[in-house]
Amino acid sequence: MRGLEGQMNRDRYILLMGALLLASCTFFRPGSPARPVRLDKAAAEKVIGEIEKERAHNKEWLRSSPMSYLAAVDRIDFNEKKR
Repeated sequence: MRGLEGQMNRDRYILLMGALLLASCTFFRPGSPARPVRLDKAAAEKVIGEIEKERAHNKEWLRSSPMSYLAAVDRIDFNEKKR
């Protein structure tokens, strides 16, 4: 009898924890999705300039660095492997 009673207590515990998890997920959900940030014209131009500068830097790194992942795709590491 004790085994069945212990199993029922375990099942109740699991059910309670599931209910608490579900309740916490619905309680902490935001009411509406976040909206995009609005910037004035000067701030927007500054941010766009920084993004373009970073993009140009990354593009150059991808082209020129032997450690870039695009260089790794082109590299043939096992060309000289002897059988």
